[in-house]
Amino acid sequence: LNINNFPTPTSMALPTTWKVPNLTPTVDNGLNITWLNSSMARIPAQFWTWNFDIQQQVTPSAVVTVRYIGIRGERLFSGLSRPNQINPSYLTSLGSAVLTSSSTSPAAVAAGIQNPYPGFSGTVQQALSPFPQYKTISVSQEHLGDSTYHALYLIFNKRYSSGLTMLASYSLSKMFTNADSYVSGSAAMNSFNLRLAKSLSQDDQTHLFRYSLTYELPFGKGRQL
Repeated sequence: LNINNFPTPTSMALPTTWKVPNLTPTVDNGLNITWLNSSMARIPAQFWTWNFDIQQQVTPSAVVTVRYIGIRGERLFSGLSRPNQINPSYLTSLGSAVLTSSSTSPAAVAAGIQNPYPGFSGTVQQALSPFPQYKTISVSQEHLGDSTYHALYLIFNKRYSSGLTMLASYSLSKMFTNADSYVSGSAAMNSFNLRLAKSLSQDDQTHLFRYSLTYELPFGKGRQL
């Protein structure tokens, strides 16, 4: 079993993280472990933005703007993958009763289930998992999340001769993502189909209205007073 030691020039050392072995049933047996995917940790998040707007001057001092904004986020921090999850096809081929039974039960023996290594003691589901010596494997520094944002803005801007400016806007938007799992700490129910984990974002604000007034004081050089 290999250990990653991360030297750092500061006094605060990064924590040691175990690498997931291929199959070593002699260390951390039956425990929940964390795997640092170092190759994925070096991938930065990226965002693609596109927009266009149409402006119309309705009066000499007022402008109306209609604007569309789209944003696509990729490689976002997430906690989606479950490296130790079995293939969902076993639910239909074996059934939940066999999966939750002992690997040495008559039903498991009849289904042809074999222990992954000598001395294994667990359920059929654990025996069929990629790393049966562990219960769960959580991934640190995962960048599998993505998001989509679409918004329509209506903006009204009016300037008054007395130094008063009014700005009002209304936006109708939707944001979908699967990266909320990084905040909630919940993994995807099905790591084999991450599209199922994408839903309405916790940060979604469908309707948003903003209104502001700005007044320039008539004091100072070039002003009335």
